[in-house]
Amino acid sequence: MKSPRNIFLYLLVILELLILIGMVLLHNQMTEIYNKINTPGINNRFEKTSGRGVRIRIESGIRGSEILHDKDILSVLNELYALNLTEIAINGMRITPFSYIRCVGPSLIINGKPTRISPLVIEVIGDYEYISSGLSLLQDYFEKRGIIFEILSLEEVEIPGV
Repeated sequence: MKSPRNIFLYLLVILELLILIGMVLLHNQMTEIYNKINTPGINNRFEKTSGRGVRIRIESGIRGSEILHDKDILSVLNELYALNLTEIAINGMRITPFSYIRCVGPSLIINGKPTRISPLVIEVIGDYEYISSGLSLLQDYFEKRGIIFEILSLEEVEIPGV
């Protein structure tokens, strides 16, 4: 019969082997991620771009339901992402899936940088008809709250890089 000490040592060796295997697997995954990130051209997706698009102008009021909140802005961004649009700027700042957006009083904070919340100007590269039809329900929702929501077609929209 094996002593409890020997069983403990066997378990300790097995645990060390499992940890070693986990570290090798983690190293392989991290190497794969690193290689994907450093693939030529992969980081180009957040560089300055331009093309045909739209300018969305949202102007909030000063009373109750007319006030624009960060959840309203996130609703617009979610709709744009649902439409598979990724070339987006708010008040001249590039928006990425990693952008942090928060309202603080009468200011909007985007990735730690303050900007005005009204009027809010969102520029998007994409087809006007597609974008305006995709945002039509949100546009109606905002207008019922007394918030101005205008979509303007533009021949040239410039989205800054990150």
